[in-house]
Amino acid sequence: MPPLGNRSSAAVIGGLAVLMAVAATACTSATSSVTPIDEVSSVAARALQVADDAVYLPVQVDGRWSLAGPPDTWLQPSISTTSTPWRWNYPCAVIDPALVPGMTSFMDVEIARTFSGAKAATLTTRLQQRLHQSTNTSCHSLNPNVAAGPPGPILDRLVIEHVSVSGGTATVRGEVHVTDWQGGVSHVPTADGGRKINWATVPGLLDATYRLRRDPAGQWLVTSFSATFAPGHNP
Repeated sequence: MPPLGNRSSAAVIGGLAVLMAVAATACTSATSSVTPIDEVSSVAARALQVADDAVYLPVQVDGRWSLAGPPDTWLQPSISTTSTPWRWNYPCAVIDPALVPGMTSFMDVEIARTFSGAKAATLTTRLQQRLHQSTNTSCHSLNPNVAAGPPGPILDRLVIEHVSVSGGTATVRGEVHVTDWQGGVSHVPTADGGRKINWATVPGLLDATYRLRRDPAGQWLVTSFSATFAPGHNP
């Protein structure tokens, strides 16, 4: 009879082997459960928000950049000459220039992992133009007597109606429920010499179509998309 110590070791090793085999099977099962339809749906659901944030800019949540999300994570209650992320360069609102490098890096990654080709290049250009406008202290206002507040983001929620995948291409169609956050500067003063911002929302509904292609690394990317106001929902 072998020593009990060896017998115990053999049992432990055997048990570990079984656990490892079970874990490997579980991982394989979890991986295989994600279908191409799941993958393209996930990318499409993110695409319009990335495109909107390239124009309306992302938000900062707990010191980290994020695509626009729930208002309680980003809503700026007031604006002054020292507020952040948006501050007054009266009569316009400009973004704190110290935030631009981090915002740019974040959006470059989001665009690259969502879009490809000409669409990615177009969104990158739009982001750069928007950041230039938003940090330009030589701003001009159509009404210099009215102080501008920070532009709110547009929040998008895609309800997918149809997905088709054929080889390395895919098409996603659905409705995009839009919430446009708009901020107006009130006459209520704040302790830092600024004013309170009153926020309001404007809802919208879009019919959207996304076309995707799988790249050589197996990643699905949006090559083009179109979004038009659904019947009866024009602004």
